[in-house]
Formats: sequence, structure tokens, C-alpha cells
Amino acid sequence: MPPHPHQDLLNNDEVNLDEFFKMSFMTDIAKGMEYLHKTHLVSHGNLKSPNCLVDSRWTVRVSDD
Repeated sequence: MPPHPHQDLLNNDEVNLDEFFKMSFMTDIAKGMEYLHKTHLVSHGNLKSPNCLVDSRWTVRVSDD
């Protein structure tokens, strides 16, 4: 599965995500932002839902698209 914006999955009635998955998505985003803030980049600068992609392992990755 190619990465998909997480919003596509949350709004898709055919994909039933329980509260565990939603909390996992939020945790992945927070960890991604924490990582970026600890690097030389210091901030992401453009965090919005289309920049949060879900990979084949159902992990959210913060992108810069």
C-alpha cells in the first residue's frame, strides 16, 4: 500500500478504525514532531493533515509535501 494521507482513512466509511488506531495515529504524529524538534530543523513549518501519511505498516509518517 502506498502512503495515504491519514485523513483519507479517517473519512473512509469502508475502513473501520477503532479508538486504538486513532490514538496510535496521534501518537505517531506527536513522536514525529518531537523527532523533528530535536534535529537541526527544529520545526516542521507546515504541519497539516495531508502531510501525515499512513504507510503499509499503518504507521503515520510526517512528510513535507
